[in-house]
Amino acid sequence: MMNDDQNLETQAAPPKSGKSGLAVLVGGVAIAVVALAVAQIVRTPAPTPPALADAAMTEAEISEHGGVLEAALAKSDETGKPVLAIATADWCPPCQELKRGALADASVDAFISESFIPVSLDFTDRNNADMQKYAATLQISGIPAMLVIDDDRVIARRSGNAPRLSSWHGGHQSAVAIASTGLPVSSLLAKAAS
Repeated sequence: MMNDDQNLETQAAPPKSGKSGLAVLVGGVAIAVVALAVAQIVRTPAPTPPALADAAMTEAEISEHGGVLEAALAKSDETGKPVLAIATADWCPPCQELKRGALADASVDAFISESFIPVSLDFTDRNNADMQKYAATLQISGIPAMLVIDDDRVIARRSGNAPRLSSWHGGHQSAVAIASTGLPVSSLLAKAAS
């Protein structure tokens, strides 16, 4: 007859079959495959949001005005709409999250298209002289970054991912509460170019 201690030891003994070890191994491999797939998706650059793709400056405009931001500022002067500069890089996971999330939202896209002259500042190449100039001029210290430039001044900025970008829907005036720096963008760009 078995006593209680012997009975507990028998119940706690590992199974003798190798089936549970194989299940753990297969489960671990499945988790690793899913993790690698997710990591690849995050590393893969997101598509350009429609508002930015539709508003892309032509090579002629960029050349005529001396740069993509300068072309957007010229278009802003013509239309009276403020510029929304969005700084991202392909190697930046929060930038890709922003593009896949808030900037992919149809209502945000419509708001940007209707309210701003959007311009994409692509910081993928860290040695790009134009992007270095824009980073210094606009005081961009981290990406993703979004800046509203109206009447030649940065009137609002947001750094980091903005999952609630839709809060800007009230018009760019509500975005002014984020930050008001009053930087004279055109004169700083001209100074940086000389």
